[in-house]
Amino acid sequence: VWIKPPGAGPLVFHRDSPYFDFVPEDVITIWIALDPMVPEIGPLQYAVGSHRWGEGRRGTAAQFFDSNHQQLMADAAKHEGLRLEEVELISVLVPQGGAGIHDGRTWH
Repeated sequence: VWIKPPGAGPLVFHRDSPYFDFVPEDVITIWIALDPMVPEIGPLQYAVGSHRWGEGRRGTAAQFFDSNHQQLMADAAKHEGLRLEEVELISVLVPQGGAGIHDGRTWH
């Protein structure tokens, strides 16, 4: 179980699978909102189609609270021949008790 403590800043965009020790890396992540996600704290954002991108790991878990929260994803997009501006993001406000479910290789 990974927990983001109350009052913690935003996380950088990342993939979950590279930080788990599962082989193969094809896992599903279920993210449960213990508090409602409201616009003031920011939505859960997904990079559409990023689960199909190549090499998953960029940076380290120590960078998860960096102020430039899109840099790791920008590096991964560049590796795929994409500019960050070309990456489509979708935003989801998850209600308390709701869940976000995604492929562990999805940048979010």
